[in-house]
Amino acid sequence: MKLSLILVLTQAALISNLAAQPVNATASLQGVVSDGPKQLSNVHVTYTRELAKPGDATPMMFGTLTDAKGQFSFSGLISGSYVLCAVANPDLSLVPTCKFTMSPQKVTIATGQAVSGVKIAMQKGTRLEFRVDDPFRLLSAPTVPNPDKSVFVGVQSVEKLIHSATLDSRDVLGLNYYIIVPHGKPLTARIQGQNVDVLDASGTLAEQSTNTKNPFAFQAGDSSLRLGYSVVHKKVGGK
Repeated sequence: MKLSLILVLTQAALISNLAAQPVNATASLQGVVSDGPKQLSNVHVTYTRELAKPGDATPMMFGTLTDAKGQFSFSGLISGSYVLCAVANPDLSLVPTCKFTMSPQKVTIATGQAVSGVKIAMQKGTRLEFRVDDPFRLLSAPTVPNPDKSVFVGVQSVEKLIHSATLDSRDVLGLNYYIIVPHGKPLTARIQGQNVDVLDASGTLAEQSTNTKNPFAFQAGDSSLRLGYSVVHKKVGGK
């Protein structure tokens, strides 16, 4: 359901760009998404065309879902270099291919070229969950965000790259986030509050807690981990 909604929003937001494609948009791209030997259906695959040179047109982006055989296709492409990204249903615990990497998968296409046989391999990861309790209702009502107070939830790699977690659900007592993280990669939790203080389960400020200072890493076979935090009124002047 969530992947379908993402696809609909992506298509709606970019329909004007697609309508304005030049007449030489005759290339195509076909490929398959897999997790080892298994081909994956219902994976959200996007392409983003990189700028070829200064003054080039705005990069075009579009998305689609893989079919029952894990296959995807794009048509009406112009020449250029395209970055391909794949995001699977979070229940599969597969790491999004464009996260936790400095070298996302790219394909270069010439004018009118039909590129086929592109393979996108997804890797198994572990689901890291965050629960942010909001006992004083500082962040929001159940469905209405507070524009003056917020939290950032995610992880940071040893390369200092920050990856945000996805807001999974919201209730009257707080918020639930998740992120699928790769195995064997040292990470630290990254929790920051805007106009609020965020505490870990021991009552320590999140930025000073163990999970945000000491790197941790998941290994294959590890079960999901849930980290708990709470939001309180921000102390001013140490009071």
